[in-house]
Amino acid sequence: MKKLLALLLLFGIVGCATTSNASIISRIDSYDSLEAPLGTNLYKVETMNIETGERVSFQSTQSYDYKNNVYPLVNILAISRCERLIKSECVVSKSNDFRVVGEDIRYSNIKEVRDEYSIVFENRARAEIENRARAEIKKQEEEDRLYEKDRELASIYTEAILANSKRDKEGKKAREEGKKLAIMNQLKKRCASYGFTGDSNISACIQREAQHDREITLQKLELQRTRLALQKSQSNSYVQPVAQVKAEEELHWTAKFLLNVVEGAAEAYVNQSQHNLMHSNDKKTNDIHKNCRPNC
Repeated sequence: MKKLLALLLLFGIVGCATTSNASIISRIDSYDSLEAPLGTNLYKVETMNIETGERVSFQSTQSYDYKNNVYPLVNILAISRCERLIKSECVVSKSNDFRVVGEDIRYSNIKEVRDEYSIVFENRARAEIENRARAEIKKQEEEDRLYEKDRELASIYTEAILANSKRDKEGKKAREEGKKLAIMNQLKKRCASYGFTGDSNISACIQREAQHDREITLQKLELQRTRLALQKSQSNSYVQPVAQVKAEEELHWTAKFLLNVVEGAAEAYVNQSQHNLMHSNDKKTNDIHKNCRPNC
């Protein structure tokens, strides 16, 4: 920005000169390759990249003019051309005006440039390291933020899955408990309707009836399997409907529970069903107005 400002100021100082900037300087192969007799209206300048030491030289036919400061403008244009070519900062290392005696040597080699610009290089290196560090810290902070967000979402998702799974298991268990008690109550009432009394007699009756119901359930399951096999044999692409799958699972479950009843493994449900039936009979016995309703 400072160089641009200086360049604009110098253009202002030069004013309405008819010579264009493009014709003020031209590139030459090397600084030493251009020689001219003393008094020649010629000026040459060498620029050097402050990082690599690469040199680029130019010539100009402009004469030094104190009034218009032509040489500073030539130098600035040479530096600008050098930086465009090398893509890095340049300085004037030496120059020679053939109209006068003597050569202006500012830097003989890159070491002299680096010695003078050492503080600049250090500040640049420090700034580059700090910028990389800030960028890395920012990147790490963003990664940590995303990690924490992902972990929080994963935790919420896991909790939701566990909660749903728990509710599903509890709901399934409750439904199965209800079905077990319903089966046992049906068996108990059936045995009571047969005239069985006493816990041992009722239990024996329940086991026999459970065995009978299990055989019927297994027959239904076998019939369903036969139908499924027939449908698959008729069509390789046949897919068993969901309703049939659920019905088959229900038959499996019922057959398994009835087997537990037959083997005495469902004693708790027998006792529960007997308890429920007893209270149901008590309610009927204690109803003193049952024969006069609805005119009691």
